[in-house]
Amino acid sequence: MRVSTVKDLNNQGKNLSPEQIIEMVSGLSVNPILTTKFGPQSIYLIDIVVKILPDIQVVWIDTGFNTAQTIEFAHSVIDEYKLNINIFRPDFDIQRKYSKDAIHRMAEDERLQFIEDIKIEPFKRALQQISPDFWFTGIREEQTAYRKTLDVFSSYSKNIVRVAPLYKLGSNEVLRDMARRRLRSEVHYLDITKRNGHSECGIHFPISCFEKQL
Repeated sequence: MRVSTVKDLNNQGKNLSPEQIIEMVSGLSVNPILTTKFGPQSIYLIDIVVKILPDIQVVWIDTGFNTAQTIEFAHSVIDEYKLNINIFRPDFDIQRKYSKDAIHRMAEDERLQFIEDIKIEPFKRALQQISPDFWFTGIREEQTAYRKTLDVFSSYSKNIVRVAPLYKLGSNEVLRDMARRRLRSEVHYLDITKRNGHSECGIHFPISCFEKQL
């Protein structure tokens, strides 16, 4: 997607609600996807997107390190919303070489390889298999320093536009609307790829290193 086109999309969408942004994309996209981790507040974007695009392909990167509560929550949401779910997992032999206790003691280069193995590689496979043109994600501006550099629409690769309908919303706004909609949150979620709540899991960084494959 050309940068100028992404700029145009942001100009068109700058005063729109999340629902209006999704409606806008629904008229442009041929093969959109929605990614989710089934973590805290994840159901909020699922609820909004699936009501507008009920057949959208939903991608879940199941790293193998989710809590039992998160797995139970994920399956209950999949059943409740009848999600068109696509689950991608890391290679089993690669996954089992990592000990949960050792992950937090990893040197930085080891941690980056761990993230590549259990999250980024399965996500690459998802993109290669599905070949989306628009990607709905729940990222928000306030979450990390890197996300502050993005916008509602941003170019992820030459073929994929990332769409963040909730980008301008604050956490309190999301929680209030979740309460209004009577949506539950998964409070036991653990993203083992992150050192803290303000770090990145990796999949949102530019993908120029493998863009030719997409």
